[in-house]
Amino acid sequence: MKVGNMDVFCVGEPWNEQLVHQGIGFTAATTGELWKGHPEKALGLRAAFIEKYPNATKAILMAVMEAQQWCEAMENKEEMASIIGKRQWMNVPLADIIGRLKGDINYGNDRVAKGTDLHMKFWNGGVSYPFKSHDAWFLAENIRWGKFAPTTDIKALV
Repeated sequence: MKVGNMDVFCVGEPWNEQLVHQGIGFTAATTGELWKGHPEKALGLRAAFIEKYPNATKAILMAVMEAQQWCEAMENKEEMASIIGKRQWMNVPLADIIGRLKGDINYGNDRVAKGTDLHMKFWNGGVSYPFKSHDAWFLAENIRWGKFAPTTDIKALV
């Protein structure tokens, strides 16, 4: 955006808030406004790893779930933002992260929404549950847009 070779993009935080704070962009809509409770990220492990290291797999999953629950708690948002804003992670100011973690959205075009339920979700509401319907939908869309062959067997994959 800074160099003028991009007009629009879809990203997660903190990049859209950075554009607003730098005065070079705005948010048209958040992904939560487009699809409330949408899947965001995925953790994948190979079957061979899971079979070979079942205890490590369980420990990884438990650690991730514990972290998700910690990140979900509103009282941890400031600390989380200060951790991920550090140079070794995202290298961005706290102000570019904290608002949207708490549901405060500065769209950058004179629209500001405070205390919305559009804050990033990590645990509550089943946001991390691996719904098969999501898998089927993503596969169908990849077929629709030519990324996967039309003969792809969605039922067999899901």
